[in-house]
Amino acid sequence: MKKHLMVLMLVLVMPAVSLAGSYIESVETVSAQVEAGRTAGQLSFRVTEPGHMEVLVCDLDGYVVRHLFSGKVSSGSRSVSWDGLDDDGKAVANGAYLPVLRFTSVLGASEVYDPTSFGWGAKLEVKDISFQDGSVSYSLPRAALCLLRAGELPGGPCYKTILQWQPRSAGNHSEAWDGKDAGGVQQVSGLTGLKLVLDAMALPKGSFLVTGSDARMQRRPSGSEQVPIYPPMGKDIFIHSLHPRWLCRDPELQVRIVSGLGLFRRIKSGKLVFSVTAKHDRDAYNMEREGCEVYGFVDGRFMGEIKTSVLPVTYGLDCARMEPGRHVITINLRSIEDHVGSWSCVVTK
Repeated sequence: MKKHLMVLMLVLVMPAVSLAGSYIESVETVSAQVEAGRTAGQLSFRVTEPGHMEVLVCDLDGYVVRHLFSGKVSSGSRSVSWDGLDDDGKAVANGAYLPVLRFTSVLGASEVYDPTSFGWGAKLEVKDISFQDGSVSYSLPRAALCLLRAGELPGGPCYKTILQWQPRSAGNHSEAWDGKDAGGVQQVSGLTGLKLVLDAMALPKGSFLVTGSDARMQRRPSGSEQVPIYPPMGKDIFIHSLHPRWLCRDPELQVRIVSGLGLFRRIKSGKLVFSVTAKHDRDAYNMEREGCEVYGFVDGRFMGEIKTSVLPVTYGLDCARMEPGRHVITINLRSIEDHVGSWSCVVTK
């Protein structure tokens, strides 16, 4: 109940910012693509009166990562660039970042340009997803954060998260994939029931799209500067748009076979017992926070599930119905709010 109430509050609370138009005009992200520390994006705008201007870059949670400009300006057109670095000169993590403009006239009137005021967070319809020659191709109607998974639907395993909430511009794209599952033990691209699922979350108009960074999205320290932004709104809100960005990710799994397996990975009892958790602490924290379930599959066939709110969790898989021979076991850890980790191994009976 507390989790649902928290999401509702995020939707209902509106920040006290105004739309651009009186003092700030013609705002345009001329170049949205940013390779952190290598290729800069560019923002252009026009102010109609002299005054004081601030140009900030913040993440989708409203935390300021860079102060690009602060000072007096005359009326007219201006432009600023951003190289994907924060105020400390470090590369930010891959993702979408917002240009926020704050203006105060000489008479004290103020205005804020906030791209989230134009709407964002909707789940986009993505067409023409295909896999060929080691590449997944698709087309986006507008800039989005994208999550790409391979699995068997309905009711089958998720084999791999191919793309983890990466920013992509409108248009055609391709993502490399070797066709294998998360454990690299099975070629799943040729399976009859395989389906590629691309979730795309619409980004605010004019977002900077940062790629090529090795930095990881981190939780902001207490007291970090944050600007009020408009939360996602509308009937098509994507649940992932309501998640803190540093937590919204499919976890890597850490799985151990506790008992039931002998030499040469041969099953020696009627049940295999697994210890399942997320590899990284923050992912384990998030899965516990949301509540999750463990699903077991043998050769793509569902074998059972258990619910848990504590990790690691022990999961037992009944091997009695398995035929003699080689088998691929897939374990999924899936949260109530649609985060899923995948793990696989080969055993022999």
